[in-house]
Amino acid sequence: MSLGRGLVVLTALSCLSSWSEARFVYVPNSILERREGGHVDSQVNSLTSTDGIIPFGFYDLQFCRPNNHTAASFVENLGTLLRGDKIEDSPYSFAMLQNTSCTMVACKEKDNVLNKEALKKFEKRIVRGYRGNMIVDYLPALRSGKLDKNNCKKGRNPLRTDTDVRGFAIGGCSKSEVYINNHLDFTIEYNYVDTTNKKDSNYYVVGFYVSPRSIGKRNAVDKCSMENPATHFSTKLAEGETTKSIEWSYSVKWKYNPAVEWVTRWDNYLNSSEADTDAQAHWLRITQSILVILCLSGVVAIILMRTLHLDFNRYNNPDNEEEMQEEVGWKLVHTDVFRPPSHPNLFAAVIGTGTQLLGMSCATLLFALLGFLSPARRGFLLTTLILLFVLMAFFNGYVTGLLQMMFSVRQWKTVVFAGTAFPGFIFLIWGFSEALLAHRGAANAVPVGTVFSIIGLWFGICLPQAILGASFSYRQAPIENPLRYNVQEKAIPSQKWLFSYPATILLPGIVPFAAALTELSLLMRSIWQGQVYYVFGFLSLVFVVSVITVCLTVIVYIYYQLVFEDYRWWWKSIFVPSGMGVYYFLYAIHYYNSTLNVKTWLAAWMYFSFCGIVAVAITLIAGTVGFYAAWMFTRKIYRSIKIE
Repeated sequence: MSLGRGLVVLTALSCLSSWSEARFVYVPNSILERREGGHVDSQVNSLTSTDGIIPFGFYDLQFCRPNNHTAASFVENLGTLLRGDKIEDSPYSFAMLQNTSCTMVACKEKDNVLNKEALKKFEKRIVRGYRGNMIVDYLPALRSGKLDKNNCKKGRNPLRTDTDVRGFAIGGCSKSEVYINNHLDFTIEYNYVDTTNKKDSNYYVVGFYVSPRSIGKRNAVDKCSMENPATHFSTKLAEGETTKSIEWSYSVKWKYNPAVEWVTRWDNYLNSSEADTDAQAHWLRITQSILVILCLSGVVAIILMRTLHLDFNRYNNPDNEEEMQEEVGWKLVHTDVFRPPSHPNLFAAVIGTGTQLLGMSCATLLFALLGFLSPARRGFLLTTLILLFVLMAFFNGYVTGLLQMMFSVRQWKTVVFAGTAFPGFIFLIWGFSEALLAHRGAANAVPVGTVFSIIGLWFGICLPQAILGASFSYRQAPIENPLRYNVQEKAIPSQKWLFSYPATILLPGIVPFAAALTELSLLMRSIWQGQVYYVFGFLSLVFVVSVITVCLTVIVYIYYQLVFEDYRWWWKSIFVPSGMGVYYFLYAIHYYNSTLNVKTWLAAWMYFSFCGIVAVAITLIAGTVGFYAAWMFTRKIYRSIKIE
């Protein structure tokens, strides 16, 4: 019991530390109010691109840095670190309700002089569509998609042009040159804290917009004047030049917006996502999935249940001795149907890991539905996923131990394998990716100390919890199956090609994948196109629909497999829905080729490695759901017949 208490204390401390980092930094429901003239916090965040995928620090390019700038960045939680949110001090200064028409930025010494290498680096990032990101009062900067067309791109443009998009273009392209945007026009929207007494009321920020411009030769009188067209600041050096001086400037306009309040100020960010703008489309696609379920349920009810009812009457009818003695169909394999599967320890570990991932997914959706995963808390979703995965390790070990006891193959090394296999798989890919990212100086390259902290979190808490869960299940009596199996295995007749392993993986899995495809495509767009996904209600409905579809598909498949006298249903119950993971990865390849415009091999590696991990997780979750459905189904039907 001391081990269990110690694990509980360690887990609680890790959870509290991560939650406290996000909670005490910023609570979305508390209004950040200021008087007129009060200082408004602003920071810069990483440079991001839908083409480059890999984020870089804002000052990885030679932007103007404030005089008090330090190399240290502000880390809110583990999720922001893994996502690559490198938040640093901004050189721009804002005061509540104080407009400025033209302000020259005071930079660190030598930041205003760009050499050939710095200009080339700017040009490279601009051509690859990198965007600058800023934050004011925890609101990310927005830019109108209609005005923010990147003329450096050729071909498809994954950024939406019908809504506001996050960040601003750091430069652009003309016919003969690439230019740097060295002037920013800020528009900050505000509202009153007390609308009934505006005279004495404080104010709060409800919107943050930025419009970039490139100014080459500045007007001597008004250096930021927009009346006369200004030449672009080109990344090209004139003949004989080795450096180029650049001046950074900005203007600030405060705009009263009574239509937006504190609790609704994130709506514009949510509306910038395609997943959040069309509720009717969500309902239409969910209705289509429900219709598929109803049709599949009808097949189960009419064909399968009716057939089972006739089978029960034939097998259990004492007046028909001939049919009682003649065993046909699924009853013929009753002496082998509960025979342990091949590689029982591996099977137990797979189901245990799938249970851990399934519990993590359900708990995350529950927290999201309750409103705990606000988009205002950067990185909180990813942090929650990691912590819940660690907490659910107990159920991994518990289920693994229960199945081992049922198969009479109790081994501690299997529990250790179940607790480390999937995290080890992630670490293998993640560690290799981190080495590449660190070499490139990416913003999401995690420091070595944080890597060891994550290793300690997963293997120091996750693995002991799996062992603790197994110790509980080892103390319980083994689960008894309705029927015993013979020592000698029954010969299996030759099967149709539909029941071969390739067909089992590829054919049935397309049904549950089709039910989840629409929401999955919206998720992909939100992740890889810089949008905010916050329609967890629809996502939960699709999750439930997919689980039901998996259950029905597996039940139909396993029943007909047993009818054809093939009792090897254990692994088949996993393989039947595992096609969801295969089809997801195929869809990821299609999405990569049809939507994204990735230009580097490292960005391609990051994309496909992430999609590969997700595909394996989907396979394990779907396979676990399929096993539970098939296991309950076989126990139900074989408990309902008389065996003499």
